[in-house]
Amino acid sequence: RKKHEPRSDKVRTPQFVQQVQGIIDEDPSKSIRAISKDLQVSECTIRRIIHEDIRYKSYVMRRGQFMS
Repeated sequence: RKKHEPRSDKVRTPQFVQQVQGIIDEDPSKSIRAISKDLQVSECTIRRIIHEDIRYKSYVMRRGQFMS
């Protein structure tokens, strides 16, 4: 098999990861979709940065049932 070179136009650079982390720290309630739209990259890239590089977990707050 022929060895291949990694992509040279990789988006997940340390500077880009820092930029995403800054956006999240500034506004933790901002959605992944909104961040990806602002930075003009795919949602999958932002999701991968959040989970693998920054090691944050995204979640949606849910209210429990009212117990009577």
